[in-house]
Amino acid sequence: MQVVYDYEFWLTATPGIQRQIEAAFLRPDVFHVASSTVVSDMLNSIGVSPRALVVPGIDTDSFRQTVDPAQRAAVIGFPLRPEAHKGTEDALEAAAIISRTRPWVRFVGFGDRWTGPLPAAVTSLGYVTERELVDFYNSLSVFVLPSRYEGWGLPAAEAMACGAAVVCADNGGSRDFAIDGETALIVPPHQPQALADAICRLLDDDNLRKRLADAGKARAQVMSLKASASMLRQAIDQAMEL
Repeated sequence: MQVVYDYEFWLTATPGIQRQIEAAFLRPDVFHVASSTVVSDMLNSIGVSPRALVVPGIDTDSFRQTVDPAQRAAVIGFPLRPEAHKGTEDALEAAAIISRTRPWVRFVGFGDRWTGPLPAAVTSLGYVTERELVDFYNSLSVFVLPSRYEGWGLPAAEAMACGAAVVCADNGGSRDFAIDGETALIVPPHQPQALADAICRLLDDDNLRKRLADAGKARAQVMSLKASASMLRQAIDQAMEL
């Protein structure tokens, strides 16, 4: 059995590496499990039919809302990652755009591998523990996942579980739970102005922000570790029957 997750690794690989990955996927003796719809689509495009779909789970006992979204300040959070396809530069540019007209809005990033410059409006937390990450998500009015490609998009799902309204670039993997106008606002990838506009829309509309935060939290609850473990157990049983 092989659980396939990192859609972005395949999509951004050189042609030679991509062929090697595809050759590994095409082995006839492997039971493939896709971790998202976009991963399933990727496998099908290669000529492989995944036998099951098992989405990654969220530890909903730890990642949960502890602060009422209505009581949160205008704080925007996002991951700080060095890989170009993670879209960090897009989030930083969006922060700079917003801070020109809304200097009171705070922007906070996390991640210990970012070494690039930061706009004056952005604070970096660096490395955070799981407990600190839960507190971070609960401090946010809006969480932004600017990635251009994702196999799933765990940080956005965790932020939803903690009651933050989410803005996502249309990265592929997050489509399974980040639905435009229902559980999140979705913008085209690699467009900082679109990110900035979506963030401002949520800051300006308390009702929309609360509605998306509540719907996102409800969606996250059905993606628990227990639910994912149950789906994986079923996939294993199916594989054992072959």
